[in-house]
Amino acid sequence: MTDEASTRQWLASLTCALCMTMIGTCFVWTTPLMVAFISPESPVPMTTTESSWVASVIELGMIAVAIPIGLLADKFGRKTVIILAGPLVFLAWVLVLFTRSLIVLYVVRILQGFAMGIGYILVPVYIAEISEPKMRGLLSGQFQTFYYLGTLYAYSTGPFLDYDTYTLCLIIVPIVFIGSFASLPE
Repeated sequence: MTDEASTRQWLASLTCALCMTMIGTCFVWTTPLMVAFISPESPVPMTTTESSWVASVIELGMIAVAIPIGLLADKFGRKTVIILAGPLVFLAWVLVLFTRSLIVLYVVRILQGFAMGIGYILVPVYIAEISEPKMRGLLSGQFQTFYYLGTLYAYSTGPFLDYDTYTLCLIIVPIVFIGSFASLPE
């Protein structure tokens, strides 16, 4: 394998792994806001029970797409379905930014769950398929690393920013993902 082929595989796998960074931010973004959500000054007033639901309903989205995602990927291709996670997450952040409704937050979390399902199911498959056997393990390991980068990004920005600024910081990730991943081959 040439250095050029190796470099292309690294760039493609890291670009695809940006999906997991986006997913990481989705999974944990509510955590820094939990105290604020149940306070009287909350941007979206809720009880502790409702805040627990906001945090956990993401799993319903993941469960709902598990089987359909595999079927869609076989029909339309892995890249085509993976890139759909970006607009889903972008839409979720736009809803967070422009609405102040508990019901909308539930919808946001389900949309984010759909995107998480896409990421967890298809990103490792895509990376494995574009990687040569001797690099496959190394490149596939970036999948989880990029997820943790996303969680770190959300955890390290959330406590220090107001609701809208925090959301604007998080909306950057799907924009970068869509812009970079769109240029990759199937």
